[in-house]
Amino acid sequence: MRLTPRGTKFFDLLTDAAGNLVTATGLLRELVGVEPGEREPIAKRLQDVEHRGDELTHTIMVELNSSFVTPFDREDIQALAARIDDVLDFMETAADLSVLYRLERFPPGTETLVRLLCRCSELTASAMPGLAKVSECEPFWIEINELENEVDRVSGAFSRSCSSPAPTRSKC
Repeated sequence: MRLTPRGTKFFDLLTDAAGNLVTATGLLRELVGVEPGEREPIAKRLQDVEHRGDELTHTIMVELNSSFVTPFDREDIQALAARIDDVLDFMETAADLSVLYRLERFPPGTETLVRLLCRCSELTASAMPGLAKVSECEPFWIEINELENEVDRVSGAFSRSCSSPAPTRSKC
């Protein structure tokens, strides 16, 4: 009887979930770059990708609950799958709200934030196959941390522009 897992099902499922995330961020980038009247079909496609993410998350949880031995802590697998799903949920919500409220233009910095999100999702997808050897993931973590710092800078600049006197605030 083996106590170490042989299969790659969790790595494969997490890689699929992260690949789905890349697809979603690409759609979000597309949505941010088009005119308001062109957003609804993109938002619908993003909704379909989010539903695929829900299916993958469900499959990961079913596998997790039916596996005696996992390649790393169950809680870590569950948290990783849930966070990927959360990001998909947030993107779908943002896309839906931009359509629902007929947002004429996105706030300053949105395109930069979406570009950074795209890069983070690409790094996440690239890192997933390396989870079997965690030491292989370090370069991905480092770059994602640098991107997170850049997001903080962009978000901070956006927040400062929205907190200026009333005439400028209406743009945010």
